[in-house]
Amino acid sequence: MFFMKKNKNVVTKRIYWIDFARFLAILGVIVDHTNGILYTNSRIPYLSYYSVSLFILLMGITTFWSFERKKNSIKNIIKNKCISILIPYVIATFIYCVFYNKAFNIDVYIDKLIHFNASWPFYYVLLYIQLVVISPIVYYLVDLFSKKKNHFIYEMIGLLFVIAFSFFTTRYTNLFYIYGGGGKLFGGTYLILFYIGMLFAKYYNIFNPSKAKSFFLFLIFLISTIICGFFIAFDKLNIDKSLPFGDGVNPPSISLILYAILILLMVFFGEKLIINIKNNVVTNFLKKISFFGRHTLYIFLYHIIIRDILNKFMGTYDNIWLKRIVYFTLMIVGSLIIEYLLKKIQCIIKKIYNENNY
Repeated sequence: MFFMKKNKNVVTKRIYWIDFARFLAILGVIVDHTNGILYTNSRIPYLSYYSVSLFILLMGITTFWSFERKKNSIKNIIKNKCISILIPYVIATFIYCVFYNKAFNIDVYIDKLIHFNASWPFYYVLLYIQLVVISPIVYYLVDLFSKKKNHFIYEMIGLLFVIAFSFFTTRYTNLFYIYGGGGKLFGGTYLILFYIGMLFAKYYNIFNPSKAKSFFLFLIFLISTIICGFFIAFDKLNIDKSLPFGDGVNPPSISLILYAILILLMVFFGEKLIINIKNNVVTNFLKKISFFGRHTLYIFLYHIIIRDILNKFMGTYDNIWLKRIVYFTLMIVGSLIIEYLLKKIQCIIKKIYNENNY
C-alpha cells in the first residue's frame, strides 16, 4: 500500500491508512458538531473528542516525511502548506460572511478573517499554521537526536521538554482569544501530539509484524481504544482535573492525547493486518473510504454551513436515523461538491489570466 525510497524514512507514495485515519478524524468532528441535533446523549461528544488530536498526530507524521523527502526545500514546503490552507480559508470566510450576514461587509470580513471566527471551527487554520511555522525546529531536533549514540534517550528528553513547553503555552498564552488550540502559542498540548507524530514517522519502517503479530497488536489497540473511549465518555475528563494539563478538550487533556494515540495505532496495525491477509475486497474498501480522507480540509471548512442549511429543512424531522444518514451524507458529499466547484472556478480564473498575460 505504499512505496519507500532507499532512505527508510522517506515515503513517496500515498499511504491509505493515513487517509483512512483522517476520515475517522473528520467523522469525529461531525459527530461533535451535531450534538443536540442528531443526538442528545451527553456522553457521545466525549467519544468524538479524539478528532483534532488525531489530525495533528497525522500532520506530524506527514510533515516529517515531507521534510525527509525534500530536505533542501523545507522553506518551499512550509510556504506551500500555508498557501494550501490559507487560500481555501480566505474563500470560506467570505462565503460564511455573505451567507450568515446576507450581505458583504468588508469590515466584518476582515475582522472575522484575522480572528478566525467566521465559523468557530476555523480556529484550526491558525493552529495548523502555527504548527507549520514551528515544524522545521521540531524536525531539526528529531533529526539531530537520530545522529546521537543514545538517540532514544535524547528523544525522550526532547519529549519532556515539549511537554513542559506545552504546559506553559496551554496555561499562560492567549492569541486574540481565539478558540481552542488556535488561541494558544503553537497549539498548546497539540505540540506534544505533533512531536509524537514526527517520532512515529521516524520509526515507521521498523514496524513490519507478521500476520499473527499484526492481528494480536490490532486486537490489543482496538480493545484499548474502546476501553479508553468509554472511560472518557463516562468519566467526562474528571480524572484530568487533577492532572497537569487539566480537563480541557481543546487543547487536549492527557486522556484525549492517549485516546488519539491509541486510535492511530489501532488503524496502523489494522492496515498491517490487511496487508498480511492479502484480502482484495477489504483492501479495495479501505482505498475507497480513504478517498474521503484526502478531502478533509473542505469537509472541515464547509460542514457547519451545510449543517445549518439542513437544520432549516429537517430541524424538526422525526425520523432520527434517516435524519442522521442525510446529515452525514450531505455534510461530507456537499463539502466535496463545494471543493470541486471552487477549484474549477480557480482554474478558470487562472486560465483567463494566463491567456491574457495579466
